[in-house]
Amino acid sequence: MPTNAEIITGDVFNLDVETLGTYFNVVLSDMAPATTGHKAVDAARSYNLCETALSIAQNVLLPGGSFVCKIFQGPDFNIFTDTVKAAFKELKILKPRSSRKASREIFIIGLGFKKN
Repeated sequence: MPTNAEIITGDVFNLDVETLGTYFNVVLSDMAPATTGHKAVDAARSYNLCETALSIAQNVLLPGGSFVCKIFQGPDFNIFTDTVKAAFKELKILKPRSSRKASREIFIIGLGFKKN
């Protein structure tokens, strides 16, 4: 019986996207970098992970699909949200109530993928 979820464990930067297919309704990224304690470095590493997750999503999502990604707020936050906004019909930003006030983690949600 086919499964409705697929979990892939490995280095996202070495993922062969071609082997995944193009039939996904949702791409969810809860990745976080190994933190250094330096906010700017950690935010840049988080941005790189999110950029990679978005690239994968743009290759595998069906039209109308959704994307959810955790990112650390930093200098590239607005660049990333603008990129997601351009690829999806709707952009939502969510900071869960359960998250600590000092936490820079935030979720970016893209709804309604505009497949080219």
